Amino acid sequence: KTWPTPNPADDVGFENGENLVDSATLDAEAQSAALEAAFEEKRRQFEAQLAAKETAQAQRIAEMEAHQKQLPELHAKRVAELKKAKDEEERKAHELAAKKKQDEIDRKAKAAQAKLNAEAAEKEALLLQAAEEQRRAEAAAAAQQAYLSDLRAVIVRGLKDKHIDINATVGDLLSM
Repeated sequence: KTWPTPNPADDVGFENGENLVDSATLDAEAQSAALEAAFEEKRRQFEAQLAAKETAQAQRIAEMEAHQKQLPELHAKRVAELKKAKDEEERKAHELAAKKKQDEIDRKAKAAQAKLNAEAAEKEALLLQAAEEQRRAEAAAAAQQAYLSDLRAVIVRGLKDKHIDINATVGDLLSM
């Protein structure tokens, strides 16, 4: 392989073929500087990411510690909520039991009232029957009294017809 002959016009600023070495050196130095700059940039990015991760992790740790400090308070709130719910449930159960008991009492009271009403109706029927019997007895007594009055009048008339004193005693009548 042959190298092209260097053109003296291309050697501006370089002397006697040093341009190839110096150009290669400059390219290597430029590549090295570019690599170092890229490496430095990557290192800064990595450190920034690492710092961000460490900050996020520290923040998460702080949040976890804060949450852990709140746990007793949260637990106490939850226990209070559960106790309140249990008390409410017990209160409702007690109210339901009281309502059932009151319903049972009301049912028994209605049954007793119905029984009393039936007994009162029966007593009233008996009173009406007794009143009817008393009216009949009074009517019979009045009829008997009228009969006796009529009978007395007949006897008195009969005695007067025979000229017998009505006020005479039994002895007087027997002596006649």
